[in-house]
Amino acid sequence: MKLRTRLTLAFTLVTSVALIVSFVVVYLFVERDELRELDHALLVQAQHVASIAVQRNPDDPLISDGPGELVDPPSVTVRYAAEYERDGRLVASTRSFGGQPPRLAEVNARIDSPEGAAVTLAHNGAQLRGVLVPIGSGRVLLYAVSSKGIANDLAFLLRTFAVLFAGATSLTWVVARWLARSLVRDVDAICEVAEAVATGKLEARVGARAQGSVETRLLAERLDQMIERLGELVASQRDFISSAAHELRSPLTSLRGELELALRRERSGPEYKQTIERALGDAATLVTLADDLLAIARSEGRARAAASEPTRAREIVDDATRMTRGNAEVRSVEVTFEGDGADVSVACSRQEVARALRNLLDNAVAHSPPAGTVTVRATAAEDAVEIAVEDAGSGVRAEDAALLFTPFWRGDGERAAEGGTGLGLSLAREIARAAGGDVRYDASFAPGARFVLLLPRAAAPPRRRSTPSTHEGADEPSGRVDA
Repeated sequence: MKLRTRLTLAFTLVTSVALIVSFVVVYLFVERDELRELDHALLVQAQHVASIAVQRNPDDPLISDGPGELVDPPSVTVRYAAEYERDGRLVASTRSFGGQPPRLAEVNARIDSPEGAAVTLAHNGAQLRGVLVPIGSGRVLLYAVSSKGIANDLAFLLRTFAVLFAGATSLTWVVARWLARSLVRDVDAICEVAEAVATGKLEARVGARAQGSVETRLLAERLDQMIERLGELVASQRDFISSAAHELRSPLTSLRGELELALRRERSGPEYKQTIERALGDAATLVTLADDLLAIARSEGRARAAASEPTRAREIVDDATRMTRGNAEVRSVEVTFEGDGADVSVACSRQEVARALRNLLDNAVAHSPPAGTVTVRATAAEDAVEIAVEDAGSGVRAEDAALLFTPFWRGDGERAAEGGTGLGLSLAREIARAAGGDVRYDASFAPGARFVLLLPRAAAPPRRRSTPSTHEGADEPSGRVDA
């Protein structure tokens, strides 16, 4: 069943049930009030008739159609009266009963109630409402009138309700149909756009087609924003895959060329060694690129990793410095450390964040002049620790600052000439964000470049752990990482 039909039926059904319940309540209250009013009037009149009969003959009180008793104007409802012994024997009755009043046993009421009891009975097809009151010491008076007036009032009430019910239900159906159509129109538009996006049409938008309720317009707006973001992610993914394929193609092509050239003719031992060394360099480039791609893929799908215990900022700096020492020695670059945040604890994975800082250090070493200096500064903030990496290289052009963390981007000029895969800075940011921190570029720093690694502070002090950087034999060679 369509949503529009379901909404229309639901609105109409609720309205119908509410009207029926209201009518039943009103009907019962009207019937009760009219019967109560009639019973009171009958009781007063019956007691009056009984008192007259007793006054006239206390020993044998009899009712009659005489003056002052049951004679009413022609316009007044006909009265029915019958007098019985308490054993049920008929004593007297009015002409209105036609000589055939009901037997006392047929009247379902208490005959010994001193205040009188209301009864309902039928006579010659007419419905009567009456009361039973005591008359004298041993007799009972049945005094009744036709209840046709109450039946007519209730029938009029029923007809009025039927007209109102039909009108209200029809109006509710029309209004509910209009409201449901307005709502479903927006839903249909949103569904149509969702189906288009599911088939790959990322340019589809709901836009101004949603003009119903505020909620559906807001839903359409959020859907358009989601589709736009999805399009950006898909485009970014395509660019990433294209760039990764291009970066992999270059060393693979070089490696293949070297091997084909080596097999083309006989060579001497030194020539084969030179070819193998070049092939090994290309293989190392491929391994570095594959490692970076795998690290980015893991960091993008990784939730924030909680450290088993808090880690000191100095330990992370020591690990990263140890891993980048090989590159620094090749370029004769000195890495120094200073700052008041060395002993501050951070809540993150030591190994992962050390790799992020190592990428920043490799990037700084690669862009530092020979025999230059890279400075690492640790500063304690209120809820974070800032580890800044500063180099004295050529710096970053203002127009390139927005692209620094784009995967595979290496810029132009001197920074591009340094080589690298272009994944170092983007990987460092992904790792930092997965740990609840971030990596920022400080454009105000000059000369050179300054990148800041922000890490969340730990809530509890850490245990003391040994630093592996004290072992001279623990140097780990590392490929050059570029922005």
